[in-house]
Amino acid sequence: MSQPSSRASLLAGARDTVPMLVGAAPFGMIFGALVGTTQLAPWQGQMMSLSVFAGSSQFIAIGLLAGQAGLGVITVFIKAIIFILGDRVVFSPMLRQALSFVPVTVLTAIIVPMVLAPQGKGLELSWHNPQLVAAIAAVIVCAATRQQLLTIMVGLAVFFGWQYGLG
Repeated sequence: MSQPSSRASLLAGARDTVPMLVGAAPFGMIFGALVGTTQLAPWQGQMMSLSVFAGSSQFIAIGLLAGQAGLGVITVFIKAIIFILGDRVVFSPMLRQALSFVPVTVLTAIIVPMVLAPQGKGLELSWHNPQLVAAIAAVIVCAATRQQLLTIMVGLAVFFGWQYGLG
């Protein structure tokens, strides 16, 4: 059996990556919007995405870097090292299980305040809060269909419709 050409391997890899873009594209847009709210230059956010690609840790690191905290550098360094070393870093099964809860916990800690107090000035538990209305719609769609892409699309459509339709 002959080896596939480099071009064929590249095309196969590109094709196999397409499903990941369904989750990565909205994540990238959200991360880009977050970078836009800080004093960081757009190129700094892009470099962080290229070098770290650490999921929810990027959101925390951006906050730390924007606040000029030294911990931001440490966070980025640790995540970059783990990403670079890949499978050569081995965690115990117990630690691996504990770490599996981190993304959900961190995203919850980021999203809930953004939904319930989008202006950062107290709770906004009314129908005039487009984040809250979109989050409720997304939860209902997710619970009813278990379709991630549909949930994202409905959440974004409701948010923008509510934001600009009532705004």
